[in-house]
Amino acid sequence: MKRMLGIGAVTAALLACQPASLLDGTSESLDGRSGISSGSLSVEPRPGVTVKVRLFDAASPVAIAVLFMGGSGKLEQHTNTRGFPGFLAGSAERFAAHGLITALVDAPSDRQGPEGMSLEFRIGPDHAADTDAVIARLKLGADLPVWVVGVSLGTVSATNAAVNGRHPIDGVILASSSLAITRMKLANVTVPALMVAHENDGCRGTPPRGAREIAQALTGASVAEVEFFSGGRTEGLNPCHPGTPHTFHGIQERVVAFIADFIKAHSN
Repeated sequence: MKRMLGIGAVTAALLACQPASLLDGTSESLDGRSGISSGSLSVEPRPGVTVKVRLFDAASPVAIAVLFMGGSGKLEQHTNTRGFPGFLAGSAERFAAHGLITALVDAPSDRQGPEGMSLEFRIGPDHAADTDAVIARLKLGADLPVWVVGVSLGTVSATNAAVNGRHPIDGVILASSSLAITRMKLANVTVPALMVAHENDGCRGTPPRGAREIAQALTGASVAEVEFFSGGRTEGLNPCHPGTPHTFHGIQERVVAFIADFIKAHSN
């Protein structure tokens, strides 16, 4: 039986852990001194590099959702905004309210410059190793299914974890998917996958049709479903930025509820 632990229990478990190898055959280790403080977690996946994670508790959690933002992938840019927060940055508490311990992953410390996480970095091995480290740290405190969730360019990060990550995951959610994903070995994904898109997404790099193309390429996935949404409001000026159908503006709760239900239905 899975252990259902909230952040309080996760904190105690993590603080009791000593630094250890993340995965067999690797020399990478966790920074055992950082633990969780005020709902945050810091992991050191590579020498001299840290990845910060913002955590959100859930009552009677059934799974862990690891969220990857689009754009630069930098947490500060997605949360400290004068306009609208990004879909995942603005919905982390919504995911937690649906029974998911939610981990909002920041760009690593070596990618905190103006560009943040480039497409090449998101596809590459360093990013996969960073995600492995975050997942391994979370699993130390909560023996729950782990799902990776990405939006826009964050879908590249989530797919990288599913294709190239060495730490097993239990499922992948791709929202407003980047067509860059089609460059990856999608046939290697074996876990359940859900693609969600807004039928009026006007961002050129994430056309709604991409959701079906990606689903068709997920030939090894145990489940590959597509869901299109409509409605909401358009208040943002850039079709690739928050406040638009690209980020499900005005219907965030409906989209989050659908994603959460899919995760619960396909978690062991």
